[in-house]
Amino acid sequence: MKTVLVTGSGGRLGTALVRELLGIPDINTVQADRSKLDITDYAAVKSAAASVKPALIINCAAYTDVDSCETDCLNAYRTNAEGPRNLAEAANAHGAAFMHFSTDYVFGGEGIIGEDGAVRPYTELDEPNPRTVYGQSKLAGERLVMAANPRHYIIRTAWLYGNGESFVTRILRAAKGKDSIRVVADQWGTPTSISELVKASIQLMDTGNYGLFHGTCEGCCTWRDFALEIFRILGIKTDVIPVSTDDFPRIAKRPGYSVLDNYMLRHTTDIVFADWKDALSGTLHQV
Repeated sequence: MKTVLVTGSGGRLGTALVRELLGIPDINTVQADRSKLDITDYAAVKSAAASVKPALIINCAAYTDVDSCETDCLNAYRTNAEGPRNLAEAANAHGAAFMHFSTDYVFGGEGIIGEDGAVRPYTELDEPNPRTVYGQSKLAGERLVMAANPRHYIIRTAWLYGNGESFVTRILRAAKGKDSIRVVADQWGTPTSISELVKASIQLMDTGNYGLFHGTCEGCCTWRDFALEIFRILGIKTDVIPVSTDDFPRIAKRPGYSVLDNYMLRHTTDIVFADWKDALSGTLHQV
């Protein structure tokens, strides 16, 4: 029986991951939400690891309010950088592996110009260049984890939906009773279902194939395309009017292009994410 400690177990990703882990007979899943473990408290993290003696710690805790991070820098870095370092170091002290989730915001959001002159998705080999405190704090977390524990799985993901509040639930509320809504059409990314991310994470955690990975569904689209596909699947007739990022000013700069290429998963594992449209259809038909 292998013990897996899941921190941030009360969040959207954490609850989905725990639900799957509890169904695996040879895994003893220990849940630690924010009320049970403050990952920024080094002494508390060390004590928890010593008590649980996990073979793997999976960190789902994060400060993900991108705009609030801009004005709450200290807590952003404590949660997104110091906390993961504490967990990674505690795991290493007990010979345990560590899994951590990061973000597309570690990149600048312009994409990479390929040899053909066209913009291509970011791979794990491209140099990060975050433009927001959120992205900077998450990148700092990645680097601290790498330094603290060589047995690390770091998974960058993006545009997550499912298992609670997300773009999907917000856009459905916005469309209710409306003939039309306005949605940004100049930001590109990949909608990624939490169920696909959880499935890939569980597949990866026993491989011993440590390192940095991108983990998103396949393909890409704009937020407007995302909304259009949601409405198409559900038969909603609301018009989706394209607008620019400038029409919705935000505190933190949003990336114009943050499509991730699952390069390392493709070349070092047999883990394959579903196409974003197929994953979305599967999720919406379960509701």
